[in-house]
Amino acid sequence: MKKYFLIIYLILVALSACQKDDSDLENYINYFEDDFSSVINWVLNSDDPNSSVTINNSHLILKAYQGVGTTNVSATRDIAKNNSLEITQFRIKLNGVKYGRSAFGSNTLRVVMNNIDFSIEFSGSNIPVDFEGDIEIVYQDFGFKVYLNKIEYDCKLTEIKTNIPDSYFEHNLIIFNSRAGGADNYHHAYFSIDYIQIKVVYGDSNNYTNLLPLCEIHQYSSNSSLKIGDLVAFRVTAKSDYNSINSIDIYFDEEIIYPAVYDWWDGKHFFYSTKNIGSGSHTIKAITKDSNGEVATDSFTINLSEDDEKEYLIDSRDGNKYEIVEIGTQTWMAENLRYNTGGENWLFNNDSNAIIFGRLYNWETAKEACPDGWHLPSDEEWKTLEKYLGMSQEDADKLNRYDRGTTEGDKLKATHGWKDDGGGMDAIDFSALPAGEGSGEIFNALGCYTYFWTSTESNEYPIGNIYVRVLSFHEQIIMRKNPSKSSGYSVRCVKN
Repeated sequence: MKKYFLIIYLILVALSACQKDDSDLENYINYFEDDFSSVINWVLNSDDPNSSVTINNSHLILKAYQGVGTTNVSATRDIAKNNSLEITQFRIKLNGVKYGRSAFGSNTLRVVMNNIDFSIEFSGSNIPVDFEGDIEIVYQDFGFKVYLNKIEYDCKLTEIKTNIPDSYFEHNLIIFNSRAGGADNYHHAYFSIDYIQIKVVYGDSNNYTNLLPLCEIHQYSSNSSLKIGDLVAFRVTAKSDYNSINSIDIYFDEEIIYPAVYDWWDGKHFFYSTKNIGSGSHTIKAITKDSNGEVATDSFTINLSEDDEKEYLIDSRDGNKYEIVEIGTQTWMAENLRYNTGGENWLFNNDSNAIIFGRLYNWETAKEACPDGWHLPSDEEWKTLEKYLGMSQEDADKLNRYDRGTTEGDKLKATHGWKDDGGGMDAIDFSALPAGEGSGEIFNALGCYTYFWTSTESNEYPIGNIYVRVLSFHEQIIMRKNPSKSSGYSVRCVKN
């Protein structure tokens, strides 16, 4: 019997260790509370007619549905500031919360209080995607703790500043935001709450100091094993709390370089080819400078090894050298075509550094772009390649379907260079890179997608369009689509 009492006692001790401690609440002063019984003083905003934000029946409810682009809905409340009072601790209680999201949806809360500016995203990898109950956020000397239904969670905090200047905000703020956006138009996020309470502890210090700019490199894990010729891909986050960022410079072994770059919502993504670089250890460094002349840096190291012996084609028209690969009965270029036809073809963002991804061609130009002895592959030649990779004839014939095959796309994608480590196995040395798409002055999706022309006009709706193949950083399949002839896509040539 004593053994059972001991087990129960140990369970209770363990539970108490996980649950929040309210013993010091007497030190806190009530700063703000609202039960959402009235919409007065709240500013509600939705930038899409199919989304909404409402306050009724003592509930704040935000619903974001992705429209043409990214959709944001928000509820904002201004609160009077008192810059003479420094906040050193706070507790935020959110009761009656319900939230959920799809893969590209997010829910955030931002609170600005005198010297504090923090935001938290209820969409991190360590907390539930869908949740119902009460949330408490505690900031003390030990840092942040987040409790969901009184149980502590390791929740990713988006941002925290504890010493913002008096003049940085005119008012204190509370902002709830739901955001929906992504590659496809079906993402959503929702958030509802029936009560918020904020309690704070004031200190007597008011010594605010400017912060240096931030420079952080987020490299992809695929950079850990590189061969000469592979693409290095990494993301740089650069920001300053009080000044603008004037420049981000990238160095390779202390020499400035000019990689291809694409601005995504989470920062600048850089892509750099290691062709013509020797084996061994190399350092890539980012240096950012703000408008006040302050500098911040970050760096990482890559190790390059010699690649296996490969076959090459030299294009007699301009001297460009292309890796080629035999796949079953076919011989393909293992790189995107870079030949400038003088017609309708472009470099991504008209940036000469994007030549590592090849050129983008409209269909009429693509038909005539391949060198002598090579041609733009037909839809059937693409199907031959796909069936060699294991796709069934039934799947090969599918159009605009996400159940088209299984992992054939991963077998074509290069292991390096894709956003968020979205590269593939490169099982047959096809080495597809995420070249994006676009023409003229409008370009999209560098690092995320690649589109390949075929020579075949579509006999499915819309009739007369062109069959293409699409690879994505977040899909393992090969999509078969039929867009218009005017789009700007990549070309892989196949031998006659």
